[in-house]
Parts: sequence; C-alpha cells; structure tokens
Amino acid sequence: MAASPSCGAAAVFGACPGPLQGLAGRGRPSIPPWKFAHRLCAVPPAAKSPANYATAWTVYPQGLFGCAHQPPARFAACGSTLASSSSSSGTSSSSSSSSPPSKPYGSQQAGPGEPSASCSGSESSTSGGSSSGSSSSSVNDSRGDNKASSSSTSQHSKVPGHGEANEKTANLWGLLSAALWPASRPLKMRVLAAVVSLIAAKCLTIAAPVALAGLVDHFTQAAAAGAQAGITAHTAAPAAAAAASAAAEGIAAATGTTGAASLFHPALPVGLVVSYPLARLGASAFTELRTALFARVSQRASRELALKSFSHMHAISFSSNNKIGEMTAVLTRGTKAISLLLNVLLFQVVPTSLEFLMVLALLKLRVGWTVAATAVGTISAYWAFTAAITTRRAKLRREMNRLEGLSAGLLVDSLANAEAVRYFTAEAYEAQRFGSVQRQLEDQMTKVNESLAFLNFGQQLIFTSGLSLALLHTASLVASGAAPVGQIILVSTLLLQLAIPLNFIGTAYRELTLNTIDLEKLQQLLKLRPLVRDPPNPVVFELRGGAVEFKDVKFAYPPSHSLDQMSSQQRHYKKHMEEDSQDSSASRGVGKLVLDGFSLEVPAGRRVALVGESGSGKTTLIRLLYRLADPLSGVVSIDGQDLKTLPAMSFRRHIGVVPQDVLLFNESLGFNLRYGSPNATDEQVKEAIRLAELTELVESLPSGLDTPVGDRGVRLSGGEKQRVGIARCLLRNPEIVVFDEATSALDMHTEHKILKAMRAISHGRTTLVIAHRLSTVAGADTIAVLDQGRVAEIGTHAELLQKKDGLYASMWDRQREGQLGRVLSRD
Repeated sequence: MAASPSCGAAAVFGACPGPLQGLAGRGRPSIPPWKFAHRLCAVPPAAKSPANYATAWTVYPQGLFGCAHQPPARFAACGSTLASSSSSSGTSSSSSSSSPPSKPYGSQQAGPGEPSASCSGSESSTSGGSSSGSSSSSVNDSRGDNKASSSSTSQHSKVPGHGEANEKTANLWGLLSAALWPASRPLKMRVLAAVVSLIAAKCLTIAAPVALAGLVDHFTQAAAAGAQAGITAHTAAPAAAAAASAAAEGIAAATGTTGAASLFHPALPVGLVVSYPLARLGASAFTELRTALFARVSQRASRELALKSFSHMHAISFSSNNKIGEMTAVLTRGTKAISLLLNVLLFQVVPTSLEFLMVLALLKLRVGWTVAATAVGTISAYWAFTAAITTRRAKLRREMNRLEGLSAGLLVDSLANAEAVRYFTAEAYEAQRFGSVQRQLEDQMTKVNESLAFLNFGQQLIFTSGLSLALLHTASLVASGAAPVGQIILVSTLLLQLAIPLNFIGTAYRELTLNTIDLEKLQQLLKLRPLVRDPPNPVVFELRGGAVEFKDVKFAYPPSHSLDQMSSQQRHYKKHMEEDSQDSSASRGVGKLVLDGFSLEVPAGRRVALVGESGSGKTTLIRLLYRLADPLSGVVSIDGQDLKTLPAMSFRRHIGVVPQDVLLFNESLGFNLRYGSPNATDEQVKEAIRLAELTELVESLPSGLDTPVGDRGVRLSGGEKQRVGIARCLLRNPEIVVFDEATSALDMHTEHKILKAMRAISHGRTTLVIAHRLSTVAGADTIAVLDQGRVAEIGTHAELLQKKDGLYASMWDRQREGQLGRVLSRD
C-alpha cells in the first residue's frame, strides 16, 4: 500500500512550523548540523512525552533529531500525523524491499528502544519497530565522520530535563565537526584524502587474511588430490586407477589446480603467496599516509583552539577571582583534548567500526551466521562492559582533574609568592598544603589505575571467550568436512586482527570520555563572556582635548567565585549592572558599593589629584576610565562621549597609566620598555630612560637593555620597576596621563626628580594623579578628597588647608607629624 505524501519526514516537516519547516526535499538544510542540534535542545518539557518522541523522529544527514521548538499541541499533532502515516504504511512491509524508498537525507534508523519510521513517495514499512529493506542501511553522507557525533547529540536531546547537558553535547560535537571539516579548502582535501586512505587500509587489512586462507586451502586440497592419485595408482586396477586419476583431476579442476604438479604451478600459488605480504604492506602504507595527511588538520584545530582560548582568557576578568594555575591547567588539557579527540574519532572509532562491519560480512559469507553472530555478541559484550566501567572511571577522572587543577594552582601561587613565604618562614606550611593535595591526588590516581587494570582484564576475558567459541564452531565444521581447513585460519586471523583495534576502541572510549571532560571544562571557560564588551553599533571616538567626566557613578565589585560558578555569577552581576535602582548593594547581592554617586570633572589639559584613605575607590576610578569595568549606574565620558558607546581600543590608546604595582614580563629590560610602543626609536628610548632616572640602572646592568629582569621583574627593586613604568608611559606619549601612586616606592631624592619629570609629562595633557603622599599633589590644579565612594571635598591645596576640620587638612597634619617623627628618630 502506497504511503500518503504526508508520511514520515515530509509529514513532520510540513506539519510543524519553526526550524524544521521547509526542509523536506532539499539536498541540505540551510544551517549547520551542530546549530540544528543546539536548537533542538530546547524542546518544551510538556512536549517530551514518550509517545510524541517515539513518533516525531525524522532524519537529518548526520543523525536523528526530533521535532522541536513546538508548543505541546503542535508537537502532539506532528507525532500523531507521523504515527498514523507509519501505521498506515505498516501493511506494506512485504513489498518495501523490492521497491526501495526515496531518501532525501539517507536511510532512517531507529535509536535504542525507538521505533523507526521510513518515508518515501511510494512505499514504506515497519516491522517489529524497525525498518526493513534499504531503510535500515547506513546513511551515505559526504560528512560521514560526523554521523556518530550527531547521533550522540540526538540521543542526549531526547532525555527530558537535561537541557544543560544537551547544550554541552551540541556545543562539543559542533566544535569537533568544525574541526573535522575545516573552512580551509586545502585542509578539506587532506580530510578527504585521509578518509580514502583509511578505507583503502581497511580493505587491504581484510584482504590479507583472505589471501592467507586461500593459500592454505590451495595447498591442502592439492596435496590431498595428489596423495589420493598415488594411492589409487598402486592399489587399484588400471581402469580403477584411471578413474581415480580422472576424479582427482576433476577435483583439481574444481579447485583451480592440476593435481600434484600444481604445487609448483608458477601462477596461482605464487600470486597467493605474494598477495598476503603485499596486502599487509599496503595496509600499513595507507595507515601511515592517513596519519601524515590528518596531522596538519588536528594540529591546526589544536592551534586555533589554543589561540582562541588564550585571547578569550585575556578578555574575561577572571584573574581576580580564579587561580591562574587552575586556568592554565584547563587551557593546557583542553587544547590537547581537541587533537586527541579528532585522532580518536578518525583513527580509531571510524576505522574500527568500518573494519568490524567488513569482518562480519566476510564471516557470514565464508563461514556462516553462527560465527558472525558470535562475533556480534562478543563485540556487544565488550562494548557494554567498556562503557559501564568507563562511566564509573569518568567520575574518578573528574575528581583527579580537579585535584590536578588545585595542585597546579597551589604550585603557581606558592612559587609566585616565594618571597613572602620566606619572609614568614612558611616553607614548612606551604609544603604541608601542597603535600596534602598531593596525597589526595595520589589516592585518586591509584583508584584510576586500579580501575584501568580491571577494565583491561575484563576486556581480554570477553574477547578471548568469544574467540574460543568462534574457533570451536569453525573447527567442528572442518572436522565434519563442511568447511576447508583454511576457514580456521581465516576466522582466527580476522578475529585476532580485530583484537588490536578493539583494544584501541576500548582506549578510544576512555579517551573520548576523559578528553570530553577536559574539553567541556575548556568550553565552560570559553562560554564566559567579558563583563565589558564593545557595543554592537559603536560610535567613532573623536579626541577633542581629553576632558574626563564622572557623573553620578556607582560601582561594586562582583563577589569572588570559582570557574564552575562564574557563568551564573556573571549573569547575575550583569543584570544588576543594567539596573538603575536605588537599592543597597547588599540587597542586590553584588558586593559593597565602592563608588556611590561619585561625580568629578577633569578639564582638558588640567592636573587633578585624587586623595583619600585606603579603600575609598581611587584606583577603581582608573579601572572605570580605562573601561576595565562598567559602573552599575552613571556615566564615564571623555570629551562628552560615553565610554559605553565607544570601542575600547579607540580611546585606550590615548590613555597612559603608571600603576602602583608595575608588572613586568620575564624578558629583557628593553622589551619591557618598548612593550607599549614597539616602534619607538632608540633616541626616544634613551630620552625616556633619562627622564625616568633610569640611566644609572641601565649602565650598571651587564647586558644593558638586553638584560633579563626576571619573573615579574624580580631582579629590579620596587623603585626601579616604578621608574620602568614611568619610562614606558613616556614612550607611549598619551593625551591623558594617569599616575596611580607612581612615587609610592621611591626615596625622597628620586621622588623629587620623578615629580619634576611628571610635571614635564603632564604639561598640556589631561592628568589624573592618585596619591597617598599629599606632598606629591600639592601643586595640582584641583584636589578631590574621596570618602565612602564620593567626593567629600574639592579645591586647591591652599583652599583645602583652610578647612581646619576638613578631611584633607586632617590628613595633611597626620602626614606632617609622621614625617617629623621619622626625622627626630633618625636624629
């Protein structure tokens, strides 16, 4: 009975609006498979009933996906339409095999426990919940490498209540799909050539045992025929001997030989002998060619992911809330995982699956269904055991990875603060902390290795049992004369040959599971979005003097959080950043307000100082000006242009910052000086060195500017590092200059010289000076005193001193008394 035109995939595509609408009959959907899978992860819970899911499956080239994004009523309608179509076509199961259905996207296959539905313009069939005829064939698709991954995504997407897991799976396989089929045409050609080499290698791998079995059969049959002819010649009458000879020749003719003399036939035996080693050599050659061709693809994917992750880690503000060692471990393991997963998929999973199907077909044709069924049962038991044990091991591995990240974080953190460890004689304490984590890691790694030993033994036990059963059955066939001796060689060689990739497939499953954990962790990091991003339609920045204004600014730092909590914390913090309410920071849950209604104008070309007690928000203002963070409310602008509407790079290049803690790279002094201005001339570098009072230091170094400064500049003193920061700012030649406690680590003599240089730099430029020493800002055009996140006082030095009870006057008196006390103590 012919199916109606609305059956199967056509019914689903036609009856359901949304992302599936209009896909029927096309050669390919208009969106990539991983995006398609990602959309299907958001199926409404009400629409995920087993009945609807069982009937709403339709075919996609890389796997099976369901009807998604539909209201429950529409989803049920889709399922009902497909169910009625499937049931109406069920009576035609007997005729479907003779008239194969048309397959716009390939054959339909039912997932575990799912009934399959076939669709065509003519006939379709269902029998026992599975399709018949060509409907059960594998999908022929030019991107077959991604079939297993998309099927995995589909299986996950069917589970109700697992939206987050679905999204992770879709993102993971989308990443792998893009790597397996890269955008570069030369790399695509490499992938295709690698697949062709893979198929050729597996065909030759199967041909080798066939050649060996044929060689054994040839010699045994020829020897038997020759022996029979000799016995007949000596014991039988001449006529009987002639009949026996004729029979022997008939046997020889039937087997392609000519009696005993054929043992030395120059064609057939030599061809069989040569074909066996040539097949093995060809299989090895194509395997190595596949490896060489795909090496560039996997390494390119690893490099691009590493670069993307590296750039992303600079973009997100994780450093103040997460340990750098932990982030480094995530980045290292994740970038290695992508290359390993690609090799596992293309070099282990796909080849082994292909070889297994070819072995099954050959066993069925040459030996029979019994041995083939034994092989299927053995492989099924092998895979089920591997999956079950590996799932348990994945939990152990996750905990091991966590402890490895914790260990790496402790190691980096402790070594970075080695000087502080020595100051407090805390070497034993640090060793105890590190040793405690190492003991936990030791126990966890022991459990991982013990479970691996159990897994390996169980795998070998299952395979050896299956091999024994197959050989026992084949030997019984040979003993009864139902099969030639070569069949034993064929069966044992094929199954033993399959043992090696099976061991690999067990390893592959472990690698897929364990490396997926690493890659998911990296994806979790890549999903984090910077709190500060350029607007979608940025305004072109125009520098018109460099006037800076803070208008009613409120700001609070987000609470500290781990990588696992960062995504939700970022969303929570971002939500409150976009609010403009008057609620307290405690009720908002974003931490204590550092700035609360701060307003300040810095006219172009003027020098404004910011002073206040520690924690009053002075350094936070610099972060907002540089747009390392956005305020909860209020506006920060340059020349009247709101920084939120501008590309960050467009105005940052006009700002020069000398921070309180100058961070240096573990490179040469010259590299660190030129870091912000790599194109600076030697004369400009020398002038910056002179103004920053670094001439004496450079001359004292053994290699001058080529001398390494050590990790974070450990070979330089605090004052020397701060002068390097000043020289670096001089080379940048910015229009807006910010000094954040730039003289805090300098002695009085050097401070006087630096202040002179700072005044020269500040001439004609908008300058913000943050200082704790009030004597360094006494000459500023305006001084703003911060208290509790607001401007408490503002004016010149003289004006503020006149306020006897003011904050500035009080701070001035305390500092003068402290300086006087230090002078008297020296006397």
